[in-house]
Amino acid sequence: MKNEREFSDMNIVLLEDDPEKLDTLQEHLIAAETAKRRGRSDHVYESQLSLAKYFSASTDLWLADYFHQKCLETSLLIVGDNGQKEAEANFNLGMSAEKKLDFFTAVDYMEISHGLSQGKDWEDSNGIKFHQASSDGLQRLYTAIAEKIEETDADQALEYLQKAFQMAQEAGSEKQVGETGFRLGKAYEEYGDSDAAIKLFADYLEICNTLRDDNGKAQACRALADAYHSLGDVNNAIEYLTMYLDIAKRLGNKEVEGAACSRLAALYNSLGQYTLGTEYCRQAFQHSVDMVSMLDVIATFRTECGVISANEILEKFAKYVVHNKRDSVAKIMSWRDSRTDFGFLSDMENKKIGDVKTTKNN
Repeated sequence: MKNEREFSDMNIVLLEDDPEKLDTLQEHLIAAETAKRRGRSDHVYESQLSLAKYFSASTDLWLADYFHQKCLETSLLIVGDNGQKEAEANFNLGMSAEKKLDFFTAVDYMEISHGLSQGKDWEDSNGIKFHQASSDGLQRLYTAIAEKIEETDADQALEYLQKAFQMAQEAGSEKQVGETGFRLGKAYEEYGDSDAAIKLFADYLEICNTLRDDNGKAQACRALADAYHSLGDVNNAIEYLTMYLDIAKRLGNKEVEGAACSRLAALYNSLGQYTLGTEYCRQAFQHSVDMVSMLDVIATFRTECGVISANEILEKFAKYVVHNKRDSVAKIMSWRDSRTDFGFLSDMENKKIGDVKTTKNN
């Protein structure tokens, strides 16, 4: 942090070419000096704050920082305000550091402001409550730090996300609580704590339902499906994937619809419910056909459809073999000769999509 001496040593020659800035400096510095001689530290603070705000709106951000720092020094001399100006000065320094992406310095200032304003109804000149504003600021900062260090220190990143969630709860915005909780849930999922993640995802889904946020609901449903799947709970995974698919249909997102159908097909296939798996795979394939530019996706869905359809055919084939009766054997031989029981695959084989062609095996 630059002290007063460091600021005085900086080259401020450019101010000489801007009479307006010089006049503003002169006006408020004279007012501050006059107030100081009269022992009115609160008026000194206001003059310094006016200069800090003035230079915050210009390119002279170093001067804004300087006067915000002077505000903090002056706030400590004010008697009778119970630390209100000190809380404001720390908050302003925190916001200034955040703009420069100096998140750790910003957190130091913002935490002091948050502590000083705890339980107080203090507001700034715009009617913004310090404590809520500092809670919002800390939520942003903790989240930013977590994102910055998640690849190098995952444990510390998780702790910062937990702090961010706590600050979001203090700030009181449902949307903020939901989104911050969702981020924390994703972090828990990465750690393998699916149970903790599921609770946060479910809370986010409830908040999105209240706010009628379909995009948020889609995120929550997909995350819940992933979390339940990781626990081996396929039935719940299917339930939330189905909800995810319904939302995608409402939003008209064909790509998401296709992906959801593909995943549902795989899950039903894993349960041995091949007919449902085949149906969802057919839908996934159709969505890929509608997006003719996505040839790699089409090829993937065709392969998945072939696997699931083969499982369905194998199940029927096995039943006839186990039955071991003359009519069963006759049906098996008939299928071998005609391959008439391919279901929707026979339709797929006749399709030509762009450069992708399916050749029927004889």
